Amino acid sequence: MGSGKREWQVEKRFEQGATGYSPEPCSEPEAPQGLGIGEYEIGLGTDGFMLRRGGEVLGTYKEVKVLSPERALFKLERGMFLEVSLQGVRKTLSPEKAGMAGFIASDGSLSRPSAKSKRMDFYSASDELLDKFTEFMKEVYDVAPRRHQIKNREHFFMLDKAGKDIVEDMREYTHKGLKKNYWEVPFDYLDKESARMFLKCFMSGDGHIGWYPRSHPRVKLPLQVRFCSKNTEGLEQIQQLLEEDFGISHTSIYFGKNRSVLEITSTEDKVKYITEIGSFKENHIEVIERASKVIREE
Repeated sequence: MGSGKREWQVEKRFEQGATGYSPEPCSEPEAPQGLGIGEYEIGLGTDGFMLRRGGEVLGTYKEVKVLSPERALFKLERGMFLEVSLQGVRKTLSPEKAGMAGFIASDGSLSRPSAKSKRMDFYSASDELLDKFTEFMKEVYDVAPRRHQIKNREHFFMLDKAGKDIVEDMREYTHKGLKKNYWEVPFDYLDKESARMFLKCFMSGDGHIGWYPRSHPRVKLPLQVRFCSKNTEGLEQIQQLLEEDFGISHTSIYFGKNRSVLEITSTEDKVKYITEIGSFKENHIEVIERASKVIREE
């Protein structure tokens, strides 16, 4: 999945003519009576919206979002979409599920495949992040994780939810728990919106957005944007995602205290990050608002 060469991933990420996806019951949206996207046709049938190729019905779905004449999303279950575009069809993560993956990759954990008790945990001292993870969990899996304080750690709480099917489903898109401190970016299942949410949630958990005017008195925008992890390979994948999906190419990875650090190095790319992606963490948001004010004034 995410560990291969990016060129190979882009080439292989579309499953031409994939079938067998189950529809998720939901309200019927407005959609055109017929739409052609490459070799695929979308039409309205008696039981929902049908996806055809060459006259063959590949599936019928209750909901479809036509985003452009060249792209549409069919809603599947458990926070997944079936994307139809000129390149073919593929499964993609919803922004909420991609956000969960980002949280789990940064400050979360999944029990190992061999463990008898299956757990998915998310650790945070920030109420806003615990609330956001809970919101995503309800949206994707229709369950609410439990919240409780970790022993001997004031203001540090953990959300957990046991369930083999949920743990293994999330592991498929993160590879978390396969070995210590390991995770992957789910390249094959990200469009730009879900890529943005993955980065935003990872930054919220294991990132840093800081403002240091005293350390850099001559710098007009003394802004620092960093991702941190013990998984250097994972940071290299984030570096790749930043460049290929958002054009943020001025970055550097170095080894810090007991962990690796991915830092955005140019002012232009720092501004692009805080403008296009950002973070859910409260102190990050305060820095982003301060930097944005300086940018507007200039």
